[in-house]
Amino acid sequence: MKGWLIIPVEYKGEQLEFRGKLLKGKGRYGYKIKVKVDGGEIVFEEEVDGRYQMVVIPGGMEGEIDGGLIQAIASIIDEALK
Repeated sequence: MKGWLIIPVEYKGEQLEFRGKLLKGKGRYGYKIKVKVDGGEIVFEEEVDGRYQMVVIPGGMEGEIDGGLIQAIASIIDEALK
């Protein structure tokens, strides 16, 4: 997958890896990052406080994703882009 980066996350005692990609164009306050999770894609966008949060994208995911996992991915993105 050309242009994708690996996002390593430790969650519930497991080492997980997700593929992420910086999207062209900027979000409201900064960049957007698309992350492949459980067969779907979620998008994180930089907020006014500089932290990254998930943005709801219609049709981006089927089913629910563990909220703790979303926070863990966002924390890694926050640290990497400081």
